Amino acid sequence: TSCTLTSSVISLPAGTYQVFLTAPAIQVAQHQTRLRNTTDSTDIALGSSEYTNSALDDGCTISNLQTVFTLAATKNIEVQHRCASTKATFGLGLASNFGNNEIYTQITITKLS
Repeated sequence: TSCTLTSSVISLPAGTYQVFLTAPAIQVAQHQTRLRNTTDSTDIALGSSEYTNSALDDGCTISNLQTVFTLAATKNIEVQHRCASTKATFGLGLASNFGNNEIYTQITITKLS
């Protein structure tokens, strides 16, 4: 896509893009992702509203986001994930601890035109 990634900020040139995004959460109550144009301070799209019990170890839920959008000029884009409560050590994903890299939030960006 000719994008750059610096400190969790994705810089995308003008064009039309398709995005698929998934972000896990555990014990944070309500949570939702959004794709944010931080250059213009606007939301591009919101992910699914999800819930995972903040008091119980009831498993992980995933906020999913799919969208197609067009940028007229280069913009900075961020994946943002809002949670109702905070679990500082594992709220945005619990480590598998299998000795491999841990993967949590994932995004696929395809330039359509």
